[in-house]
This record gives sequence, structure tokens and C-alpha cells, in this order.
Amino acid sequence: MMDRLWRIVSRVSAEHTWWVLGMTLLVSIPAFLSVKNIGLDTNLKRLLPEHAPSVRWSRELEESVGDGGYFAILIEGDDRQVLITTIEEIADRVGDLPSIQSVDYRNPKEFVDEYRYTLLPNSLLEELRDEIERWEIEVNPFLLDLDAPETSDTQADDDEEDADRLEKFLTHYVHMDEYQADSEGRIFGMIIRPKEGISNLASLRELYGELQRITAESVEGKGLWWGIGGNLRTRVDEFDLIVSDLGRAGWVSAIAILLTLAISFRSFKVLPVILYPLAMGLLWSFCFVPTLVGDLNTITAFLLLVLFGMGVDYAIHLVSRFEVELTSRSPEEALEETLRSTGRSVATSGATTAIALLILSVSDFRGFSDFGIIGGTSIGVITLAMLFVWPACAVAGVKLGLVSAGKPSTEGWALPLPGPIVIVGVLTLVGLSIFAAREYLQFDYDFTKLSATIPGKEEINEKQRKVYPATSAPAALYVARDLEALDQIMALLEKKRDEAADSPTIGTINSIRNFAPSRSQFDRRLETIAEMRDSLQGRWVRKIDDPDRKEIIEDFLAFEPPNNPPRIDEVPVSISRELMARDGSGALVTVDTDGRSRDGRMAMAFTRDLYEIDLPEGVRGPTGEKLVLAEILFLVTGESAWIVALTFGGIFILVLLDRRSVIQTVWVLVPLAAGILLTLGAMVVLGWKLNFFNLVVLPTMLGVGVDHGVHYYRRWREVDGDTRSTHYELFGPITIASVTTMMGYLGMVLAHHPGLRSIGLLALVGLTATWFTALVLLPGLLCWQRGCMPGLLRLQKSPRTESS
Repeated sequence: MMDRLWRIVSRVSAEHTWWVLGMTLLVSIPAFLSVKNIGLDTNLKRLLPEHAPSVRWSRELEESVGDGGYFAILIEGDDRQVLITTIEEIADRVGDLPSIQSVDYRNPKEFVDEYRYTLLPNSLLEELRDEIERWEIEVNPFLLDLDAPETSDTQADDDEEDADRLEKFLTHYVHMDEYQADSEGRIFGMIIRPKEGISNLASLRELYGELQRITAESVEGKGLWWGIGGNLRTRVDEFDLIVSDLGRAGWVSAIAILLTLAISFRSFKVLPVILYPLAMGLLWSFCFVPTLVGDLNTITAFLLLVLFGMGVDYAIHLVSRFEVELTSRSPEEALEETLRSTGRSVATSGATTAIALLILSVSDFRGFSDFGIIGGTSIGVITLAMLFVWPACAVAGVKLGLVSAGKPSTEGWALPLPGPIVIVGVLTLVGLSIFAAREYLQFDYDFTKLSATIPGKEEINEKQRKVYPATSAPAALYVARDLEALDQIMALLEKKRDEAADSPTIGTINSIRNFAPSRSQFDRRLETIAEMRDSLQGRWVRKIDDPDRKEIIEDFLAFEPPNNPPRIDEVPVSISRELMARDGSGALVTVDTDGRSRDGRMAMAFTRDLYEIDLPEGVRGPTGEKLVLAEILFLVTGESAWIVALTFGGIFILVLLDRRSVIQTVWVLVPLAAGILLTLGAMVVLGWKLNFFNLVVLPTMLGVGVDHGVHYYRRWREVDGDTRSTHYELFGPITIASVTTMMGYLGMVLAHHPGLRSIGLLALVGLTATWFTALVLLPGLLCWQRGCMPGLLRLQKSPRTESS
């Protein structure tokens, strides 16, 4: 049946060449119009399924709390009066923009001075008490508790980081200015919250440009430094960097692939025959992207380059075989023989790769599922284009003189000897051993390493931390309908935190109650303040040399707490506006993690603790970016192992259906399995870690890596186990195919985004390993099985090739 199909395709392609090509161009017009609608969404929520709690609450509460997005304008100079007039001018102009929700650049100094330390939640007061105890131990080491358990280096670093953060906050609190400024009064800032946040990237980019223009005009000629920070600026910059990376990487990968093809085939003329069906397949497949997945995400942004490198492999094998067959056959006969043999291999390898990628679509993590849907669909369509469009291109290539009969040079292609086979076998076992010994590699939970490197960002962040030592974006948010519900959820959060006193995940809990506490809360704060005042009466205070600490102690001792807490209507608007729902649906509760904010494991534990709380009536939430990150990690770490296993199982079954023999299926999968083991061992040796970006490479490699085994073993069987002839014919095409696929990933290696870069690096190592095992281990083992002479060093022309 298949032979008849190839005859029909060959005859139609030979007799109606230009009609077939014309029809493909006609079909491409609507496909091109659909591709133009593809967008790019870099929001991490895009990587989660719609039913994820963080996504669901984020959408439900968006009108109430926004998305936590903000811009921070910073100006720096020596003249205070110039800074004041400039910041006020910027605030007036920015406040007039229709897209702005709020502009804050003043501190409620009078209110803070009156109530001072009674405005700090009890958890923060207790932190301060513990910090004061640490100061006392430092100047009086005899107080050191020798029975206290030792802390790990990581815990010690975290404690030091927390202490430094608290000290900076207190120094800033003591020196609170009327304006939002650093303790020296040299850097002034303002927080700007737009009406539309991260979800509308186009309007954000426009607003960012307006803020840059207004700030630049306001500081012009005044000798001031200025900059714009905030998480919204980071999102805009990340988007622009990815788009820039796409453009640069696209050119680099395209040029590298074209040069590789031209050098390999020793001609630029053959490129249209290789690239035309690939271009059609990519165009037709990507026209379904808006319907199948909507916009591209951070992980799938570079998929077009990857598919370009993967898809061209099929054309390489077909053209190489077609050129060989032209030496003894007419174009139509050569085409039929190519499709009957290599075409079947292309169909099998395309199907296995497509299935391997499509299996990813069952994942709840959309970084996997979108990658699988787009990649699997594209490979399937590209494979069809190679089998039904490429034949017409091949005939057209012959008619136009682009393709001619020829054979690859046999110079330098060495048949593997038993020595290299043993070496590869040992390397495979070593890779497996190292992989197992290190507990299946390590996962990198430090998500700050996956943030895009933005020029100038660190300088702005450092200045922003001086003005705003406390984070402006809480880890989680709740909305409480009324004060009763507010008090209930805060009590539950505090209880949850207290239950995990040894290793708490919940840190500071903020709400309007911080600034208008209930009588019981206020009395508890007064008790803690009284305890600390008693502690600070000791002689040890005189031994404190650090001027900042001395100033904090003097300020604390000089403060006289009021008798009554402030009422809610006394809280300044600049404070209450950020702690009440935008739509008037209630009050907000913000929750931060208890240190180690960069550790994804902390985010996961924090999220589990919040999700375990039974919400009282009238409370909605939680929502927040920390929860989004945690849910991504939950999915990736929970799904990756069975996704890889399911992918490998699907490939095994598909190859088994094609070969109809378990033994033959195992032979086909030898280079794939060995290559994967070598790759994992190499990761351990190189000190690389898995992350939620490069994990997608493993199931992808399964689909790509099986291609070499499919082509090599099928051809080996067709030539009656003649390993020399098989190696002679396929060494070049497999090498070219591997290099072009690597070139497709090369664009990711050049990306500014560390996550995308990790995908590219791991893919290059993996593709090198599978190429090595396909052209050394597999032919060596096949040669050993057939009893090849070990003294044979170089390939000779096979009798079959000479006769043909």
C-alpha cells in the first residue's frame, strides 16, 4: 500500500511539478495572515493552567488588588530644594496621565512620628527584640547560649541577610523624611501604579516611554541622575530583550544553518530544494498557534528556531539519498526509491518526534504543554510537507539544475573500532553512575538565576533599596470583606506562623490593622515595646560602637507610646489607599515570606502553608507572584519524571509498531538511551542544574535523538547488514542533520535570558552526545554483531554502491 502511495506521489510530482508548487503557495496566503496574529506573553502566569489556584484568584481579584505592578521613578542629587521641586513637578505631570491609578512620593511623617513603633506589627517588633538581643550578645559574649544548636552555612547567611534587611529598615524608619527618600536625603523616589498592569504589555510599554520622557524633561539642565525601576519596568525590559534576542538569534541560527548546508552539499544551489518544503511546513503549522495555545510564552518564544533546525534534518536525508539514486535512475524512479526507503524513515522519525513532543501536551505546566503542542504539530506538518511537497521541489530542482547526481566523499569517514566502542560504553556507564550517585542531578530552586540580565538594572535596584528598604510587592494578598473577616484571616495567618516557630515560612503580615490596630493588638505591641525598653536600660548599650545602631536605640528610647491606637479614619490616605481594595470590596492583607525569598523551596513551603488555611467567610485569596512561582515548581518537579517516562514509552511503542520486533526496537533506541545517559552525566560533571526551563529539553531530546537510530538501523537492514555501506552513506547526512539542529538551538545560547540560555546549552550537549553514540556506539555494535574485521581503518566503496 505504501509503495503504491510513493509511486503516485512520484508520478504526480514529476508530471505536475509546477502545479503542485503553485498550490502550496496559494494555501500559504491565509496561513501567513494567521501567523501575523501570534503574540508573546512573558508573564509567568502564562505557564500555569487556567485552573491553578494562583491564576484563578489572580483573575478574580484583579479588579480589587490589581496585579502588584508598579514603576519607581528615582532622582539623585546634592541640592535638596532642587530634588523637591523636581519630584513634585514629575508627580504633577505623571498624575495627569489617564492611565495612572496612583502616585505616591510623600511619607505620612506626622502620623508616623506620633505613633512610631506602635505601627509596627508584633511580628516585626519581635524581630526587633531578637535583633537587640543579638546586639547584646555581640558586645557581651558571655551571654552566648552554648547549648544552642549549630546552624548551617546557608541558615547563617539567611539570618545575616534578614538582620541586615531589618537594620536598614529601622535606619530608614528613624530618618523618615517628609518625602520618600534615602536616609541621606540624596535620592528621592515615587511609586506609580497604573490602572492596567502586567496583563496589558502594550499599554505598559507606552506608559514606560511616557515616564521616561517626563522624567528626562523635568531633570534636564539640573545636574540630576534619574532612573526608573519597579517590577513593571523589569517586565517591559524582559519583553524587549526577548524580542531583541529573537531577532539576533534568528539571524545567527539561520545564517549558521544555511552555511552548514551549503558547505555540506558543496553548493548554494540546492538550498531552495531543502528549505522550500521546510518553510511551507513551518508556516502551515504556526498558523494554528493562535487557535491551539494563543500567544507564545517565554519558553516557546524560540521554538521557531529550534523547529527550523530540527525540520531541516528530514530534507537533508531525502536530498542526500535522492542525489545518490540519480546516479543510476531517472528523476521519477530516483524519487520513488528515495520515498520508499528514506521517505519511510522520515515518516517514522517524524512520527516518533511528533508523538514525543505531543505527549508533553498532557502536562499541566504550560511551558511543557505549549512546547509540546506547537512542536508536535509543527513536526507532524513538516513531515507531511517533506513527503508530499518536497518531491515536487526535488523534480523542480533537477529541471532547474539545482540538484544533480552525486555521492558524498568517502575521505575521512572512519568505521568505529572496538576500542572506541568500549570507550563509549564505559562513558555511558560512568554517566549513569554519576547521575545515580548524585541523586538524579540537582534542581536549581534559586529563581533569581533565571531572571533576564538587564543592563543598568542592578544600579537602579540598589538605589531603590535605599529609598524603599521594604519590598513593594508582597508575596501574597488576601481581600477581606469587612473588619471582622480581616481580623479572622490575620489571626489564622499568625497562628499558622506561630505553629512553625522553628522553621516558619510566613513572615510579616500587613493590613490596615497595622496602622489602626484593635485594642488587644495595640496592648500587645505596648507590652513588647516595654520589654525592649527594659532591655535597653542595661550597661551593655554603652558598648555599642555602630553609629546606626546607637541612633536606632536612642530613637527607640526617646519614643513615648500613645495611650490609644489610631482609628481607621485617622490613617492617612497615602497608606489606606494601598491597603484597601480598589473597587471598595474590602480590606487587603499582605503576607511576606520569612526570609530566603530567592529560594524556590521556601516559596513552595510558603504556598503550601497558605493553601492549608481554611478561609473564613468573607475572605478571598491568596494571590501573588510568589504563589505563581511555587505552583510552577510544584508542576515541574512533580511531572517531569513521569513525562519523560511516558515520552520514552510512547517512542518505544511507535518504533515497535514500525519494526515489529522488540530486538530491532532496542537496536534503534541504543544511541538515544546512551546519549541521554551521557548527557545527564555531563551535566553533573559540568556542575549544571535542572530548572523549569531546561527540563523541557529532556523529553524533546527523546524525540530528536531517536531519528538517528531510525535512519541508521533501517538502512543497515536494507543493505543486508553491511555496516560499511550504511556508515558510508549516512555519516554525512546524520552529521549535517545534527549540526543544523544544534544551530537551531544556538540562538538560545546567545539569549540574555538565563533560562532560555540553559535550554540551548543543555540541548547542544545532548545533541552532541546522541550524534556521538549514533555514529560510534551503534555502528560499532552492529559491526561487532556481524563480525567485522577489527583491523579495518577506513571505509572502502561498498560493492552495492559501485554497481549502482
